[in-house]
Amino acid sequence: MREKKLQFIVTNSQVSIWPLVMLGEMLWYYFPKYYGVKYSGEKMGEWGNRTNRFAVEKEKHNLVSEKIFNKAMKDPDWAWERAKKIIPASDRLTIFTYNKIFKADLTKKTNRELCRLYEQYRKEYIEMYAYAWLPNVLEGQESYLTKALEKYLNKMLPVDKLKSKVGEYLSVLITPLKESNRIKEEISLLKIVGEAQKNKQAKELFKKKPEIILARLPRRFPALYKKILAHRKNYCWITFDYDGPAQSLESYLDQIRGLIKQNFFIAKRLREISQEKERVKKLQGKYVKEIGLGQDKQYAFLFKLARELMHLKDYRKDALYKSYYHADKLIREIGKRLLLSPIQVKHILPAEMKAVLVRGKCQERELNERIKYSVLLFPASGVKIYTGAEAKKIVKAKARATKKIEAEEISGQVAYPGKARGIAKLIFTAADMSKMEQGNILVSPATNPNLIPAMKKASAIVTDKGGITAHAAVISREFKIPCIIGTDIATQVLRDGDKVEVDAEMGIVRKL
Repeated sequence: MREKKLQFIVTNSQVSIWPLVMLGEMLWYYFPKYYGVKYSGEKMGEWGNRTNRFAVEKEKHNLVSEKIFNKAMKDPDWAWERAKKIIPASDRLTIFTYNKIFKADLTKKTNRELCRLYEQYRKEYIEMYAYAWLPNVLEGQESYLTKALEKYLNKMLPVDKLKSKVGEYLSVLITPLKESNRIKEEISLLKIVGEAQKNKQAKELFKKKPEIILARLPRRFPALYKKILAHRKNYCWITFDYDGPAQSLESYLDQIRGLIKQNFFIAKRLREISQEKERVKKLQGKYVKEIGLGQDKQYAFLFKLARELMHLKDYRKDALYKSYYHADKLIREIGKRLLLSPIQVKHILPAEMKAVLVRGKCQERELNERIKYSVLLFPASGVKIYTGAEAKKIVKAKARATKKIEAEEISGQVAYPGKARGIAKLIFTAADMSKMEQGNILVSPATNPNLIPAMKKASAIVTDKGGITAHAAVISREFKIPCIIGTDIATQVLRDGDKVEVDAEMGIVRKL
């Protein structure tokens, strides 16, 4: 019997075909141009009711990360020069989508002009992602960068600190000191809340029902209302993820209302944010001296690179979500002309869009089949898509089945140290967040900005996927939530309602 070569390595929830096909195109058709290394072997993407899984020949896939990591170790300047290109490429993408799509009157453009905008977005997207894939490829499925830094700390830390402090030292040393958009958004919102709290009448208004606030605020407190509108304009895209929606004005008003009802101490929280940066900076200096990092040029560079990549991966993700938010206007205009929903439009392959828009070749039934269940293969000749029974037959023939795993204890990498006990809640998509209560343990394949409200409630976070640049790692450090990443099997072993202990000192999760 022929051996099945493909293994599923990643799961994405609430995502259409469109953005991840462009990612696949970058990885498997454009990546060699930028990195000089090719992802070899078969590759397959599976979609079923808006959930995606990618399968690859894992050994061949990992070999690319190993080669790129070794190249970065031997030639730090090469890695640093590539890292420096991520922000300009990200900015080019969002400037294009804002100026050419979001601000434009698309209703006056012809179908051919819409097609050109779509193609230009695809080009900018692929170029940005090619540069911005550096954090991902340096980590790979085996967490090469994370493990190298952990190995170094295990060697350099005093014996009495060895076991329990590796996670803490790693977390501190790779924490970027640059403010993320989430912190900027929090500071902006807190200042608005603080202004409302100081005005007795405004404070009383925000204790009323949301519909009353929305009706009276613009007339009674126009300056405050204007600031809230500006806040939404600046940050509503943060939770857009792949398909939206953006944060609504009503949701911001509800957040402000909730903080005012709690009598939240704004000045204290703003002080904490300011002091945290200085605390981390001082700890970084202390830890560098303790382990003699300044004497080791190679690892001093690796920690510096890891810190920068933490910031850059976050910057890239923000650029992607901002571009999706901007480009949603183009998707909706295309949908109106083709009499399709936005989700149906997002299941048109990028290579098909010209035929659909310019030549009018569109089969709604086929798009609905793709949404229901589809498989994409990535041969050298270009993306091939299959649906229904044929797609299921391909997966059965090519991919290894996921084995059921039973375990009382699982391990991973410490993203932020600490310990917590609580009830596990599996959170895959924003729709799952309603079951999350304060103090629960959030368990997820991999988190994304849509899940931040649930993450803030968690007493600890555990993910299947990871590495030091993972979204869960970034957020856990920002909000000081104990976090273990890269367990591989957490969502297979744990179930809603399980009582668990998270030891994010030793990197262990135990069922109680």
